[in-house]
Amino acid sequence: MRRLRRGAAAAVVVVLAALFLVGCSSSHGATESSAAVGAARGFLRTYVTPAGAVVRHDQGGDVVSEGQGYAMLLAFALDDPSRFAKIWAWARTNLQRPDRLFAYHWQDGTVLDSTPAADADTQIAWALSLAGHAWSLPDDSAAARRI
Repeated sequence: MRRLRRGAAAAVVVVLAALFLVGCSSSHGATESSAAVGAARGFLRTYVTPAGAVVRHDQGGDVVSEGQGYAMLLAFALDDPSRFAKIWAWARTNLQRPDRLFAYHWQDGTVLDSTPAADADTQIAWALSLAGHAWSLPDDSAAARRI
């Protein structure tokens, strides 16, 4: 199970890297870019609910804060502000603690582990900072600074 989580996380990191590199290059039509975009869209379609929760269907139907951060970065990379906003709203409503960090583990309407995960908090803050700047969303930029 731990190996599967690392593999999924590594796959998302590779897709993110590819999407950001594609965004910085002049060859948007490359095969690698369409594969990365397809993989990112597939991840969001498979794991993100209409409400914005990133549910690990293959690991018991739970949610972890790291998944919310990855999905926010992918939605940003795909220039999908609507999906980004849903994922962020869900994380803020269901996982954000009073100290503005995020509970690590949630399932069936309940936080199972309120301990924050530094990687997830960093990913969420990074995604908010990127979106706030690119899409002129001062509230997202301010939220990133608070995290």
